[in-house]
Amino acid sequence: NIPHFADSVNKEKTRAYFGVKFHLKGDFPKDKIELHHFPEGYCGISAIEDEKLCMCYLLSAEAVARFKGNFSGIESQLLAQNPRLKTYLTNFERVTDRVTTSGIHFQPRSLSHDGMLFLGDSAGMIPPLAGNGMSMALHSAVIAVQLAMQGADNKTLVVEFEKQWNLQFARRLKTGRRLQSLMENDWMIRLSMASFKVVPPFFRYMASQTHGISIPIPTFSPNKS
Repeated sequence: NIPHFADSVNKEKTRAYFGVKFHLKGDFPKDKIELHHFPEGYCGISAIEDEKLCMCYLLSAEAVARFKGNFSGIESQLLAQNPRLKTYLTNFERVTDRVTTSGIHFQPRSLSHDGMLFLGDSAGMIPPLAGNGMSMALHSAVIAVQLAMQGADNKTLVVEFEKQWNLQFARRLKTGRRLQSLMENDWMIRLSMASFKVVPPFFRYMASQTHGISIPIPTFSPNKS
């Protein structure tokens, strides 16, 4: 039996989150990505294909339960407390229904099971505010491919994969979890935003702690027959 990646998380001891996504149309720069805080969560918006905008937000399962799953109420009563988000939700045309994802956890996970390697979010999900999840998924796949190409036995492959995975991602995930906790505290987020404005290098330093090196792309030798 192959376990779902979420089975490697102790759900009883970790906070669960909901992710919500939908598309809008409106006047928004194509070369800009915005991240906005609102009580109990945060929301990102960016331009995508076909002149559309993608809006995604994350909040705790407790907040969703309190609103009894009424996402319209969440958006009008929580997201709309942020003036910029209220403008987008009020003035932009919504062109798709909501897509929701539940049971999101950001705690450490197993990296393998019975010799099977976990890649990407299966091995560890970084909070979306870090903006590095897709890169980490690709990089973990590259690490696995490079090790497999070396012809190591399965036990060695697992040991080396976990070693390299931790070297590349453990610190980033830890920093991401700390940032996630910060985003849930109104007082701390206000203090942090003020600090970033006064000392811009501090913001660049924090952002760098969730990003790694350029992904080394493996080269494949053609089969010789």
